[in-house]
Formats: sequence, structure tokens, C-alpha cells
Amino acid sequence: MDFLGAASLAGLTVGGLADLLYGIIRIVAVAGLGAVFAGIVMTSLCDLLECRKWKRCHGQTEVWHLMH
Repeated sequence: MDFLGAASLAGLTVGGLADLLYGIIRIVAVAGLGAVFAGIVMTSLCDLLECRKWKRCHGQTEVWHLMH
């Protein structure tokens, strides 16, 4: 039995199945964009804080930098 035939037996029409799949794909796409945006924000914050850390430690040895 093919997939669309099984969906018809379950009470879903082809249009309803297409709407369901479109909704799932849209949710996954929005979640993916959210993950990319969160990664960009976190990377920017980490770069900013790391820059401040190195400026604060200016004049110290490299070993001191690595330990703090």
C-alpha cells in the first residue's frame, strides 16, 4: 500500500497531509533560524567579553593570561 493510500485510510486527505507536512517543515526552519541567530549573538558576546578580558590583563605574562 502506498503512503497516500495509507493516509486516506487514516482519514487524512492529500491536502490535509500537505498542510501537516508544510507546518512541520516551517517549524523546523524557524527553529533552525533561531539556532543560527542565537549562535551569532553568543559568538558576539564571547568575542566582546574575551576582548575585555585581554585588555584588563595587559602587561601580564602569557602564563598568567592562561590561568585567569
